Amino acid sequence: MPSPEPRPPRLLVLLAGLLLSGDEGRLIRAELEESYVRDLQKRMPLRVARGRYARNLLGSIWSVWTARLPRTLARGLTLDAKLGLRMLAKQPLLTPVAMLALGLGIPASLALHHGLGVLFSPLPVPEGERLLGIRNHSLETHDPVLSSVHDYARWREALDAFEQVAAARAYRVNLYAGEPGAPPLRGAEMSASAFGLLRATPLMGRMLVPADEIPGAPDVVLLGQDVWRSRFAGDPAIVGRTVRVGRTEHTVVGVMPSSFRFPVDEDVWLPLRASPLDHAEGEGPDLWVFGRLRDGVTAERAALEVAQMTERLAIDDPDRYARWIGQVVPMPLLLMGVDEFLRSDPDFLTMQSTMLLLLLILCGNVGTLLLARNTTRMGELAIRTALGASRARIVIQLFIEALVLALVATGLGLIAAEAAIQWVFGNELAPLGVPYWLDPGLRTDTVLLALTLSVLAAVVAGVLPAFRATGRDVHATLQHWAAGRASVRFGLGSSLLIVSEIVLSVGFITLAGAMVRNVLHDSTAALGLEPDRYLRADVRVPANDATPDPEDPETEAVRVRLARTQQEVLRRLAEDEAVRGVGMGDDLANYEPGRRSIVLEGSESDGEPQDAAALRVDVGFFRGLGRPILAGRDFSAADLEALEGDGPAPVIVNTPFVDHVVGGRNAIGQRFRPRSAARDAPWFEIVGVVGPFGTNPINPDEAAAWYEPAVPGTSNPARYLVEVAGDPAAFAPRLREIVAAVDPEATVDQAIALGASWEADRSIWRWLSVLPLVLSGVAFLLAVSGLYALMSFTVSQRTREVAIRSALGARPWSIVATIARRAALQLGIGLALGGVWAWALLRQEADEAFVQSISIPLTVAATLVVTALVGVVACASPTLRGLRIQPSEALREG
Repeated sequence: MPSPEPRPPRLLVLLAGLLLSGDEGRLIRAELEESYVRDLQKRMPLRVARGRYARNLLGSIWSVWTARLPRTLARGLTLDAKLGLRMLAKQPLLTPVAMLALGLGIPASLALHHGLGVLFSPLPVPEGERLLGIRNHSLETHDPVLSSVHDYARWREALDAFEQVAAARAYRVNLYAGEPGAPPLRGAEMSASAFGLLRATPLMGRMLVPADEIPGAPDVVLLGQDVWRSRFAGDPAIVGRTVRVGRTEHTVVGVMPSSFRFPVDEDVWLPLRASPLDHAEGEGPDLWVFGRLRDGVTAERAALEVAQMTERLAIDDPDRYARWIGQVVPMPLLLMGVDEFLRSDPDFLTMQSTMLLLLLILCGNVGTLLLARNTTRMGELAIRTALGASRARIVIQLFIEALVLALVATGLGLIAAEAAIQWVFGNELAPLGVPYWLDPGLRTDTVLLALTLSVLAAVVAGVLPAFRATGRDVHATLQHWAAGRASVRFGLGSSLLIVSEIVLSVGFITLAGAMVRNVLHDSTAALGLEPDRYLRADVRVPANDATPDPEDPETEAVRVRLARTQQEVLRRLAEDEAVRGVGMGDDLANYEPGRRSIVLEGSESDGEPQDAAALRVDVGFFRGLGRPILAGRDFSAADLEALEGDGPAPVIVNTPFVDHVVGGRNAIGQRFRPRSAARDAPWFEIVGVVGPFGTNPINPDEAAAWYEPAVPGTSNPARYLVEVAGDPAAFAPRLREIVAAVDPEATVDQAIALGASWEADRSIWRWLSVLPLVLSGVAFLLAVSGLYALMSFTVSQRTREVAIRSALGARPWSIVATIARRAALQLGIGLALGGVWAWALLRQEADEAFVQSISIPLTVAATLVVTALVGVVACASPTLRGLRIQPSEALREG
């Protein structure tokens, strides 16, 4: 039996057939195959012959298309673009669905990339890319480490890669300008060298100079332009004027322009007078340290120098520096305390991969819709082919049509994204103090990447379906078209895309719906308080720079001052006639309180751990706010002494704690401790029970909490919760007056009505929940559109079969089964898998207390019923069209 004629690799032959079409292409393919056979006949090794064939093939493809593509595009690009725009207008179902999918999908897939691009951007100063932060990074916690004055002094003296090194620290300051109760300002202590590194220029007067940093030098202050106008009415003689900052009179030496708000969003600048001689090693204020690279020095060389310096320090102080590595990072990462390894973080990569996968599925389903549309144009395409149009020309036409769709959708999506970004940052986040250098607007690289993705989307959604639509023999296509039947079939890939989109959308719709319910549900009754009657404020005493240490006399004096200030403010508030109740603690009334996993005594080995919020309050907290003790007793001064002993620490728990953690039993005398604590760690013993008190506004069903008595002077800032007779916001200036009378340096931050604070947080949660709902809704709409297209395709393809079966007396349900079997199978599989995934998502969020207590089976079942009904309705129109087929007319037309 003769051996088969040698042929080149099948994959390369297929590629040659796709890209070398027409008479010219057939001649080139024949020459290449003849050359391949001759090489084998010369006993050339098979691997070498295949390599020569591949190289010759790629060279031929390049030569043909570099000559063909410009001519083809020049002749038909404008015409194809106009045809693409007309096709958008002629498709009332396909166009809006596909544009919505791509217009949301492409910008959404770039959201993380854009956010990192904004975060890694240099500061908006001359040669901002050469301005870099210097810090250490913990090898144990994998978190950045704030620098001490000792780090700053060493880097300033030893680093040669930087032309200069500077430092800064930010905090709130009270600037008194004859306006009682004015809110504190964002201030910063900065070394004089910082202004030179930032290439800053004052609007009036001068900037800070090295002489200002010397201890004992006259106290000076530098004002921002906005403060100069708002607090001093733009006084042209402001330079040289004396103002009080905290307790001390300062001379105004200059005014900075409104464009300068370094390091974050500051209004006032003071000289940094932190010296390593005034603090023990590692103590003192935390600083941001940064420098500007010398000319010709790269960031890599500077990073190596800083890392080597940390390694040398580890030899002398291994307990401290052996656990750290030195880093040089972009300034935004330094100022925001972000890890420089964020780009390679597994969670980030997973999220980015998920978004790109979702975009790929969206593009695939848009391609399914385009393929369905192309089935209605098979006659047109076949006639054009018969008249001499090459397959490449038709593919290019269909690609241009898809590209027009993708570019228009991407452009509209980017415009909407820019508007949404500006609105969110200008309205929702502005009160939080957005860094002045953070420009969240669309970046050039983001726009270019979006356009690139739109081209790739057009390839996936247009070129691949186009190859399928044009891959049939022209005569067979014309025969099918004349008979009213399509020559293109929906394959397994289309089915997988539709099923995948149904699965994703069902899961996201269920989760987003539960989150929206959280936001929209009025949970005031379950909070145990009326938030609109309370003012929440943080009072900070800036003198407490170091961690309180009882062995350090200086630190002990700071703690005593802090305790005295806090207690005196508490007393004066209680005596104010507008105040109905007041309490003090830390982390009170947060929208999302910190939770800890705990175990009850006796259940450490087999008990299920429970989560509860841990709060610290002053011993008179519940009495001051008029909260009754429902069981047991209230805190007393003796409980503070008990904290220093070896026995259990007394705590008070709320009724949700009793219900969810203790199981509704008598809680008094029960003991528990954090699950992460050592076996010999002290226990907490429950001495009292109170009702719920706004512990978890996001989910009152998960409001279990315990309260520990706080030793005065150990929390800075201290949070005050003040119940007032009138408008809480109107009481904020009075609160600042009381605090300033007790300690002029103490600042009152975030003095806001509790209801307004929670509403601002609810607004953020509303966006976080509505956006996934919209995206999942679009995904489901696209999946349903795919089902509709599949059903319509089935009806058009099987018209004769349906007519014959109707003529033979088939029942309507049998015809419905014929038409809808495949779509129903896809919908059923997608809903079943989507229900499982939705169950898992809700279970995870419920465990993390992000959604209110709901019946997960009922929630998933309700979502499945609604989505199933929508899917059935989408399939109803093609099905009814199939049932209305008249056998005589269909057979006569066939």
